Amino acid sequence: MHTYPLLSIYEKTSMLGLRMSQLEHGAKSTLTPQEIAKCKSVKEIAAMEFKENKIPFKVIREGKEVSIQELIVA
Repeated sequence: MHTYPLLSIYEKTSMLGLRMSQLEHGAKSTLTPQEIAKCKSVKEIAAMEFKENKIPFKVIREGKEVSIQELIVA
């Protein structure tokens, strides 16, 4: 089974929520200090990281046929 290399809206939402939680608990951002200065909230930082493909996550999907597909986001 092959899946598309695009994130579903559910994967994107989950990823952004998890990243916002990490940032709120002290994780370092992958953005430059100048980019962070433009953001007003953790939500904007996470959204900018996502937009620029800088979120340090890997999505692993398991299909019905024991096949696993990895999508590296950043």
